[in-house]
Amino acid sequence: MSSKGKGRFGQLRFRLSYIGYRVAIAILARLPLWFSRPLGKWLAYAFFACGGRRVDYMLVNLRIAFPDWSEEVRQRVGRETFVRLAWNLIDLARSSTWSNKELEEHIAFEGIENLKAAMAKGKGAMLLTLHMGNFEIGVRGIPLAGVDFTAVGRPMRNPYIREYVFRQRERMGSNMIFQRNVAPQILRALKKGHAVPVLNDQYVKPQRGVMAPLFGVRCSTSHGIAALALRSGAAIVPVYAMRQGEEDLHRICFLPEIPVRELEDQKATIQGLTEDCNAVLEGLIREHPEQWMWSHRRFRYSPDLPENPYDT
Repeated sequence: MSSKGKGRFGQLRFRLSYIGYRVAIAILARLPLWFSRPLGKWLAYAFFACGGRRVDYMLVNLRIAFPDWSEEVRQRVGRETFVRLAWNLIDLARSSTWSNKELEEHIAFEGIENLKAAMAKGKGAMLLTLHMGNFEIGVRGIPLAGVDFTAVGRPMRNPYIREYVFRQRERMGSNMIFQRNVAPQILRALKKGHAVPVLNDQYVKPQRGVMAPLFGVRCSTSHGIAALALRSGAAIVPVYAMRQGEEDLHRICFLPEIPVRELEDQKATIQGLTEDCNAVLEGLIREHPEQWMWSHRRFRYSPDLPENPYDT
């Protein structure tokens, strides 16, 4: 098949995927909560019971993070993690047509004074965050706190779905930048006094990060947030979104900024600041383990583990 033919087939596949995506959103958005939430829970339990790679990764991570827990407790937390994921998808579908006012009715801010104190320095703020709670609702909701906000868009293979997701963020007040050659774009946003969130809880290739402890195990962690904060003078403010019980209500919580410990050189300072960021994230995960995304291979190639824990 010619490359032109492949291109046409690829575009058709993307369009069909996008249509299916929008149809699924439309259906979920119209289901009453009394029906969709129990359905999501049932499907999550069924998915977990079927096993598979993501379930295996999750249980491996829980064993590493909580070696003193019983396997029964790990299984329960794992199931509840998938339940939260299913409910997040329902929330996102329902919120696809919400106005700013309607979104405000489903979120509450906590610790907003921490963000405003950091922003008052005039150098913007790096928002350290993680895949906890409904983090997409968090990204959409932060602009409603009255701060200039720039979000980094993760590349997606399907350009139609990518544009849809970006439009959802932009209509709530976010400025969007693409996650390609992203550092200069973030620096420009910080120079304008914007807050920029960075998801920093997943594995990165070693050449793009440093080995920093998480749950007592060193793992490859992006040093970008530390390097950009040092270069720009922006504060690092931890933020996370948290579901309130079983309702579609969410808290967006801002913690005090992470102080910079000046060490012997810039490399050591970046290492130390990245470790401090991981310590904050670990504390949040320990407090709300059922709301973090455990199904990622976070600890691969760790020098503290005797072998690849995900080889099964």
